[in-house]
Amino acid sequence: MFRSLLVLALFATFCSNSYGSCNEFDRKFIIGPLIIGSHAVPPAVGLADRDQPLLLRKMLPGQTIHVTSLMLTSDRRFFSSVQTFRIADAELNTAKDAPIAGSYAGVEPDGYFWSMTEVRDPPRDMLSDLASDRTAIVVRTDSEKDGMVCAHMHRNFGQGLSIARDIHEDGIVGKLLMPPRHIGRAAVIMILGAGGPNFQTLPAYLRAARGFMVLSLP
Repeated sequence: MFRSLLVLALFATFCSNSYGSCNEFDRKFIIGPLIIGSHAVPPAVGLADRDQPLLLRKMLPGQTIHVTSLMLTSDRRFFSSVQTFRIADAELNTAKDAPIAGSYAGVEPDGYFWSMTEVRDPPRDMLSDLASDRTAIVVRTDSEKDGMVCAHMHRNFGQGLSIARDIHEDGIVGKLLMPPRHIGRAAVIMILGAGGPNFQTLPAYLRAARGFMVLSLP
């Protein structure tokens, strides 16, 4: 009995720390659009304007879980969010569970992502994971009974799905994004707010990936 429990404990730790090395059934951490009916399915590859909830499963019931997300932008700015959940069963699912404290309230599948704010002093124990893949977001969960689980996720904003061209003509400065193929959708002019240069163009890329021609103006 003791030997079996030890093997299971080591296997669970291996799966938590080496997410890509375990098969889907043995993974604890899944990220993506994954809830169909009552069954969990592997995450699908999609654009960032689709919900990508977090699912943490095979947990011991009746415990508190802290979720920390950290992202590094291309201009070296850090963004982070923190939430605390109380689970009654063996699963945390942000598509069904609301945090009891943290950066957002209510049931929000993507709340851990859109509630991020800029931080000057990011969690140091997450920086090494982030440095290995700067296009990713690192999500870490700390639980009372199951310890720590960490995983990388990607948000696809469609930047490789359109043709971008800078415009500096006749007093107009902006970025023109052309979809890979014309499917008869309207052209869109976006006049953007003060979100910073990296975040301003992301909605434009998403619309171009959906087939719109987009002129993004500062």
